Amino acid sequence: MESYFALGDDPTCPILPAPELDASGRERVQEVIDFFGLNLDPTVRGKRSLAYEAAIRAVQEGRWSDVQEMAMRHREHSFAARFALARVAPNRLPTEQDELLDLVRMLWRDFTIQLAELRQLKARGKSPRSLDKRQMRSYCWALIVLQEEPDLQNLLTMLFSQETAESAKEIAKAFRTESRLQSRIANRK
Repeated sequence: MESYFALGDDPTCPILPAPELDASGRERVQEVIDFFGLNLDPTVRGKRSLAYEAAIRAVQEGRWSDVQEMAMRHREHSFAARFALARVAPNRLPTEQDELLDLVRMLWRDFTIQLAELRQLKARGKSPRSLDKRQMRSYCWALIVLQEEPDLQNLLTMLFSQETAESAKEIAKAFRTESRLQSRIANRK
């Protein structure tokens, strides 16, 4: 993505075609920018600008791990942080492996938060909404798919081992339920 796009020097950080593209390439990239309205929403541009400023500040202060975290592709407005980092220290851009590990940690955190929220709802005698259940299932499925990666098995095992007994039991149950469902879907094909 970085080879096609750039950020403008304007304080609102508009996304522009990368200057090193030929005329045809710049035109195609501009069509993508226009089609998706990447510069139209002032709230999005404001957040992108703040992300860029935060990344520049982190670089200036030598907080490399902070700016690397901001530059993870699955983080909000990571393009702004990646752009800033690529300008001053491209060798410090996160690797694909760094990004994958960070993604798994984020998914795990969100998954366990969702489990805890559902547990609290049940404790108050309330039923979870279908949206809450669907979100829970999507976290679970993502983690099940990612656990197939050999490099991630140890990380997931470590994250699981850090859970309380009650949470570990719920997590195992959720994984078993979703794994069975995945098997049934695969068998239908």
